[in-house]
Parts: sequence; C-alpha cells; structure tokens
Amino acid sequence: MDVLQISYSKLLLGFIITTLLAIIVATYFFYTKRSSTKGCLDPNVFKEFKLIKKTQLSHNSAKFRFALPTPTSVFGLPPGQHVFCRGRDYDGRDVVRPYTPITLDSDLGYFELVVKMYPKGKMSHYLREIVEGDTLAVKGPKGRFKHKASLYRAYGMIAGGSGITPMFQLIRAILENHKDTTKLHLIYGNTTEEDILLKDELDGYASNFPNRFKIYYVLSQPPETWNGGVGRISKEMIQSYLPAPASDIQILRCGPLGMTKTMAAHLDAIGYSSDMQFQMFKPFDELFVDTVDFNDDALMIFFEKAGTPIVTMCDEADQTKYPFMATFQHSRHIDRAMLFTNLRGEDFAVFQSKYREVAEKYNGNGIRFMLGDLDGEASRGAYLVSIYIFIFHFYW
Repeated sequence: MDVLQISYSKLLLGFIITTLLAIIVATYFFYTKRSSTKGCLDPNVFKEFKLIKKTQLSHNSAKFRFALPTPTSVFGLPPGQHVFCRGRDYDGRDVVRPYTPITLDSDLGYFELVVKMYPKGKMSHYLREIVEGDTLAVKGPKGRFKHKASLYRAYGMIAGGSGITPMFQLIRAILENHKDTTKLHLIYGNTTEEDILLKDELDGYASNFPNRFKIYYVLSQPPETWNGGVGRISKEMIQSYLPAPASDIQILRCGPLGMTKTMAAHLDAIGYSSDMQFQMFKPFDELFVDTVDFNDDALMIFFEKAGTPIVTMCDEADQTKYPFMATFQHSRHIDRAMLFTNLRGEDFAVFQSKYREVAEKYNGNGIRFMLGDLDGEASRGAYLVSIYIFIFHFYW
C-alpha cells in the first residue's frame, strides 16, 4: 500500500511538473511570436537599423538592406504606407525624408529601400556616404493609404521616377496574396531607360501574372529601339492602358508634384471622379522644410501637435517640386516661419483654410498665426504664409 502511494505521489508530482513546464514553454513561444509579429517600428520614435548590404543599381540609385533586431523580426509596415528616415547633411545637421520600402512584412529579419540620389540632395549625401555597418534612424508607419484585399476590382497606377516604390510595394502585396483578386495596371514614366527603377522585378511580375498585372513604360528620352511610350504620360495613354472610370476601380498617383497635378487634370477630363483618385503623397500629409537656426525636433513636435502629421526636411534646390516648403528664422523672443507654396487658386485657399483651422485650434494656447497672400513677392513667385510662434508656449 505504501509503495502504491509513493508511486502515485511521484506520478502526480511528475504530471504537475510536466504541465507547468508545458505552460511555461507555450507562454514563452506565444509572447515571442506576438512580439515578433507586432513589428519593429514606432510611429513617434526613431529607431536605429544597421545597413548590411548596399547594391549600386545605376549611377544615381542604389538598394539598401537594413537588418531588423532578429532574423525572425517583422518590420511592421502596412502596404502603401511609408517611413521617415533620418540622416545628416554636408554640415552634420539632421535631415529627414520619407521613403517607402520595397519589402513586405513577409520578408523577415530585414527591410530594403531603393533610393535615387541627387547631386545636391542632403539625404542623398548621407546615403552615398554610409557603408555596411552604419545605421539609419527610421520611424513609422506613416501615410493615409490603407489597402484591403479585393476591395476594388482594379487599381490603375501612374508613377514617375522614384514614385514607383509605393506602387511596387503594393504590387508585391497584392500579387503575392493568392486571396487578393485586385488587378493592376501601371503606367511608369521616366526620362531614360537607365532611370527605370526595379524594371527586372516589374517585368518578372508582369510575366508571372499576365492576367493580373500589366505595365506600360513611358520615356521622354527613349533609346533608338524602344517599344514603349514616348514623351510624357498623356490623356490618351491613360485611356488606353488604365481601367475606365467605374465605381469599383481606383487610380493611384505618385511622382513629382508637377506630374501628379497634370495627371489629376487628365483624370478629371476623362471622367474619373474624386472618389476614384488617390494621390499617395498629398499636401498637408507632409510638410517639406528647410530650417535656419531652428530646432528640427521641436519643429516636428509643433507641426504634429498643430495637425500636420508629417514633417520632413527639403533641399532649397527642390523647392519647386513640392506642394509647399518652409524656412525658419530664429530671434530672441519669437520664431518666424515662412511657408513658400506652389499651390495656386483653389488649392491655395485650401492651404490657407488648413492653417486657419490650426490657428483657431491652438489660439488659446498662445500660438499666434499671421497668414498673408503675397503673390509675386515671395521667392520664385510662390505664395508666402508667415506664422509667428511664441517660444514661451511652444511646448504646451
């Protein structure tokens, strides 16, 4: 009897220990998996990621691969959204730019950027200089676009230059999801054939998914033997290669401001309603600024609180390419913000209205705004809006 009781006690003890161990192991793997699938990004805090591979694609473009904390880590960026990347310019000052990775969350342990670098670009300088082992500060996700599988019958896409990266990320996400039935039609414009980014990858998708993805290249300076479009993307090209206006399609645009505004005019003329169009980067989603004697981090905090969700730094040479940009001058008691914009007419009225709303929202907190339409007096003929920010109330 005693022997049986001892054996029973040992069995019971063994069962309890085994059960506890199983619970501990299961809990560990559950939280490890949960942590790894949550994503590495933080929309409010820059995190450092190490460059592990840099591949030159052309004389002015390269692909950068950055490692995540572990080989099974997930980046955490929804398709169609982008991140901020922070580097340093020629003078060692922080500079921030938005980029869309070409990788998806299914690419575990790393993310990749394809970037076109410009001779006088501040962020371009940093990316040209970094070598394997250096780090890049990144935060996100950012952006208004949210893709839902099979929500639309088709996407029509118009991309120019490096504006292909958000399109490519979305193309990958849709085509690599067998449950997503969305069809894709892309018109991609560039200057020369060498300027076409990700051409091998795009051609591969077109070949592997002939019934779901079609692409039409357009070059303004084509080679002698060229089968694609010539010149600039035209209304006739849109009518020929993109889905016709319908309630179950959407046309996405991304590229230089001048191009996207021209495309918007073409789309309106063809009959695409505003609900059928989406610009991947739009005024008031990102403010491109160049600062003088101004704290960039403080500036970001201010505009985030003021209702402009994205603030990035822009080269003066690129001023005409963006919806609006700003320069800042610091004095003892106030900071003067000069916002130069290329918006005109109705667009400028929307611009003013936006900052009037901001002024009304924060007037009780000591933020005073002065807006003025000074057409012809601002540099490069742009409109000028002055905002006076009282430092005492800066961090409310």
